[in-house]
Amino acid sequence: MRRDWRWARRCRAGLPSVGLAVAVLAGALFSGTMAGQAGAQSLDQAFNDGMAAAQRGDFATARDIWSPLAAEGHPNAQFNLGQMYARGDGVPQDFAMALHWYRQVADKGFAAARFRLGVMFERGLGERAGVLCAYMWYDLAAADGWRPAATRRDALAGEMTAAQVRWAQKMARTFSPDYPFCPDARVTVSMGF
Repeated sequence: MRRDWRWARRCRAGLPSVGLAVAVLAGALFSGTMAGQAGAQSLDQAFNDGMAAAQRGDFATARDIWSPLAAEGHPNAQFNLGQMYARGDGVPQDFAMALHWYRQVADKGFAAARFRLGVMFERGLGERAGVLCAYMWYDLAAADGWRPAATRRDALAGEMTAAQVRWAQKMARTFSPDYPFCPDARVTVSMGF
C-alpha cells in the first residue's frame, strides 16, 4: 500500500511539469494554427486586393497579385488568371495559358472551370479541341451542379454520334486529374470518328 501512495505522490508531483508541457505544446499548436489562419487570411486579402484591382480595370495589378497566388495553388486566383488569358484582360489573349489555369483548378473540382474548359474545347480554342473533351468537361461540371453545363452537354450530344456520346461519357466516368490532357485526337482516330 505504501508503494501505491509513493507512486501517487510522484504522479502528483509530476503533474505541474506535465501540465506545463501540455500547455507549451498546446500553445505551440495554437500559435501554429493561428499563423496558418493568418496566412490564409493574408492570401484571401491578397486575392481580394486583386479583385478590387480587376474591378477598377487595373488588370496588370490583378495579374501581378494573382500570379504568385495561383502558382501556390489558390483556386480562385487560378480561375481568374484563366479568365484573364481567355479574354485578353490585361494580358495578351492566350488560350493555351487559359487552358493551363482552368485545368489546374478544374482538377480540384471547380465546376466553373470545368464548364469553361468545355466551352474552349467545343469552340476549338487552345491547343486541343473536340466534342469528346467538351462533352466530358460539361458532364463533369454538370455532375458538380453547374446547370449551364448540363444544358450545353445535352445540346452537344445532339450533334454527336451515339458512339461519341458513349465514349465521352466513359471519359467523364473514368476522369482523373492525372490525365495529362484530353485525348480527343488519338481517340477520334482510333475510333474512326
